[in-house]
Amino acid sequence: MPQLIVSQNACNYRVVPFTDKLQIGRDADNDLVLDSPRVSRHHGIIHLGDDGFYLTDSGSTNGIWQGNKKITSLRLANGFTFKIVDFFLTFIDEQKQSPSRVFATQNTRSSPEHMEEKTIILGLESFFPDTEEGNAIGAADKNGPTNNYYADLLHAMHQLDRIDNESDFFSGLLQASLRLIHCEQGFIAAHDKKGDLVYRAMENLDFDNAESPIDHGLIHMALSNRETVFHPVATDQPRAVDASEKSRPDLIFCTPFFFAGNPEGCLYLTGRNKKLSTATCKTLIDILVRYGSALLERIRYQIQMTQERQNLKNRLELKDETIIRSEAMIRLYEDIRTIGPISVPVLILGEAGTGKELVASALHSFSNRQGACLTLNCSAIPEGIFESELFGSVKGAFHNAVDKPGKLELAHNGTVFLDEIGDMDLVLQPKLLRFLENKEITRLGDIRVKKLDVRIIAATNRNLEEKIRDNTFREDLFQRLSCFILKVPPLRERQEDIEPLIHFFLKQFSREYNWSLPAIADPVIKALESYSWPGNIRELRNSVLRLSVQAKGKTITMDDLARIGDNFGRESLRKVSSLPSLEKMEQKYIRQALDTAKGNISEAAKIAGIARSTFYEKMKKFQISSDKK
Repeated sequence: MPQLIVSQNACNYRVVPFTDKLQIGRDADNDLVLDSPRVSRHHGIIHLGDDGFYLTDSGSTNGIWQGNKKITSLRLANGFTFKIVDFFLTFIDEQKQSPSRVFATQNTRSSPEHMEEKTIILGLESFFPDTEEGNAIGAADKNGPTNNYYADLLHAMHQLDRIDNESDFFSGLLQASLRLIHCEQGFIAAHDKKGDLVYRAMENLDFDNAESPIDHGLIHMALSNRETVFHPVATDQPRAVDASEKSRPDLIFCTPFFFAGNPEGCLYLTGRNKKLSTATCKTLIDILVRYGSALLERIRYQIQMTQERQNLKNRLELKDETIIRSEAMIRLYEDIRTIGPISVPVLILGEAGTGKELVASALHSFSNRQGACLTLNCSAIPEGIFESELFGSVKGAFHNAVDKPGKLELAHNGTVFLDEIGDMDLVLQPKLLRFLENKEITRLGDIRVKKLDVRIIAATNRNLEEKIRDNTFREDLFQRLSCFILKVPPLRERQEDIEPLIHFFLKQFSREYNWSLPAIADPVIKALESYSWPGNIRELRNSVLRLSVQAKGKTITMDDLARIGDNFGRESLRKVSSLPSLEKMEQKYIRQALDTAKGNISEAAKIAGIARSTFYEKMKKFQISSDKK
């Protein structure tokens, strides 16, 4: 099944499977919704033609791009990456299993994982049907204006939207439903793991009261027909009733709710409603429960993601060298887990010393490839030797040549990590490009061709786009290598990781050199956390090693820190990181503009001096709410 891998600014990767057509745009009726005002309502479409899949622009405003080339229509190849605004999309057409998180949005809120045909945004406006049934609210009632019912319904939906666990959700949905249609009793039942229908929430139910029995036939009908059923109880002739009959309900509602497209349970309500017509009650409850079903999927998805995140952290902690606490690194490793099983090249970007080789190792680990993961440094090996190291050689190919397989051949069914790819000689780049295109190699001095299954992961701290402009790096090679781009954050942007890394290195050196494990004073920890670490983890490791030697098993103090170099003098440490980052300043400015405008986005955009759409994008980027004060 073909798939589209979606990311935004080289993070938050999602996998979107589809069959013969995938419509992309901003509106909720698209198969893939990209939540940005700069994306057109119907931006583009991928469709199956006679000889493969094609990508076609649907007349969008901002276009579809590959590098600096605008795309109108073209045939897609496996691994082809294109760009819509700041979303990067990679087409994959191979028969392999991969994770199925299928939502691409600038929001941080996750969407349901289980979608039958479409990936959509969960928005309140989509739950008000523009049909005769939807217009029934108020049409059959003379007691008040339609807007009152809509206001009550919207209030109930907003209240439910704040809930983040199943128990409170079921209780909240029941209470909201009872208030909405003025009923007195009810319950919510849902299937357990065994498939039995069990109570999850109830209100004013007396199971010993035979006067108000539960209509099991009505429940069965609602679940079987997948629709709301109701039973208004009426008498043909006026008659005297005793006190017990006055308490019997004159209305019974049963509405199914769904999970992953299947009936998950039902909402059952009874009462003596005299305020709303049956048609209005049905419409209100249908909309509320439909919205609740989507919320239930979201809640379960978020719980699943939380569990998966913890499992990921546990798995990484089994490997001592992988220390992550910061949100930035957790998101990076979630992306690694998502794209790990997909056999296309990955380009890792990051400053020197950030741990790009560990990221490559994690990608190989999550790929489940059976072969080895081998590293080749493109800047450390001379040009004359590099080609034989990569492709191999036969005896007589050059002076002192021997029969020797290259890294690609040794890594068959595995991974080759090309570190410092930005330093690869321009003469060698076409040969690597040829392998990426046909997966074939020929050893130096040989005429035999070998077909290999090797995944290429490359990394660099260079600006490859600048090198392309300077004609020192091939653009076609860059396009081949950058099917997926992962950006490793520098250590100064992941301060939460510094303390656990310090303790890890202290333990490592203690074991390696048979030293007593030194303690470290809290002021030293805080000083190290405030340092900018231009050399990143490599510099931190070397600094901790010098501190360990200095301390000789005793507690590491500020005096020890000052002695290992001028960089850690008290004056230097006081100066480091005294100003917030530009991103934090921008975030603060957006918040202040919103506060000044009392939550009015249009007014806040005018205050900030930017377009409303740009202001809206920045709100989403920084997760800023527009609640009016």
